[in-house]
Amino acid sequence: MPRLSRGSLVQLQVINELIVFVRQAPKAAGHPPTFYLKAVRGKLRMSQAQLARRSGIDQGQIARIELGRVNPDLTTLRTLFNALF
Repeated sequence: MPRLSRGSLVQLQVINELIVFVRQAPKAAGHPPTFYLKAVRGKLRMSQAQLARRSGIDQGQIARIELGRVNPDLTTLRTLFNALF
């Protein structure tokens, strides 16, 4: 696993908690990436509006992605996850 060289303590704790959560989840209970997007955003206490400002993606679109109403492409997911940190 690559070593993280930068990041606040809160960000590192969130990543660690997410890794532990994923390792404990049963294999059959795989979650879509949007589940993890919402979980990480919640752990960081970031609102959808803040994520929208940082990512340049409309807040309404983020809400639809998190609710599973739209299926985002890989580029959109990368943009959102990069904006979290």
